[in-house]
Amino acid sequence: MKLTDDSISQLIRVLQLAMLTGTDITDNMRQMRFVKNDDMLSPDPEYLEEFEAGLVRLEQQAETKKDVGFM
Repeated sequence: MKLTDDSISQLIRVLQLAMLTGTDITDNMRQMRFVKNDDMLSPDPEYLEEFEAGLVRLEQQAETKKDVGFM
């Protein structure tokens, strides 16, 4: 099986997130889910929604800390 371009892009995003947050990429990769489309693996749409929601929460937390002077 091969990864779709979307899967490769998501792997890169997970790596970037781990680098920005200082977290272990292994934990982020364990959360990834894929679906099989023909002979290709694509990111699971539900997983992508959860990932995006997590990014929004992180951004909100960063804004909150910025507003109270932590940054």
